[in-house]
Amino acid sequence: MTQTARRTPYLLFSLAMLAVIAVASVSVTAVQQRQSIDSAAKGRPANPGGKNAEVALAFATQDTFQVGKHVQVDVVMANSVPVAAAELVVNFPSDVLRVVSVTPDSYLPNVLSGPKVGNGEIMLAAGSSVDAAAEGSGTIATITFEMIGQARGKTEISFGSATDVAGLGANPDVAFSTSNLRVR
Repeated sequence: MTQTARRTPYLLFSLAMLAVIAVASVSVTAVQQRQSIDSAAKGRPANPGGKNAEVALAFATQDTFQVGKHVQVDVVMANSVPVAAAELVVNFPSDVLRVVSVTPDSYLPNVLSGPKVGNGEIMLAAGSSVDAAAEGSGTIATITFEMIGQARGKTEISFGSATDVAGLGANPDVAFSTSNLRVR
């Protein structure tokens, strides 16, 4: 057997191992990137004052409504960093408001879970693709409520403590605001 013939199996084995290592490396990189996006979405405290916030979540609506009427509340986001996803928890008084519908909007077009409604709480997770992160400002979802009860003073809609935002490559500082509806 010639020396070249003896090296051929070794060469083929070496090339196969390099291919396996290259594929494994790409897979590990993809998993690590997904984990960094997932971990970026967890464990940040809210920034109630909004000082130096990179992302602001708010409700947009008029403020006075009648019992028996429907009210639409837009959940809006304004950000100065690219956003990959948002996990929203919206709290509302279920003795005054009933959820008619929750309609995701195009700002974060991929619904990851929900919307789930129950016990004075709405949960919705939505995201953008990694290739087209959400930037600037836009509406994440529109919530339609029916005013079913009379409240004293104002009725508050707020973001729950589990509300979170995942940025691309950064953990954005998030400021939350509430909305007060007056029932007349």
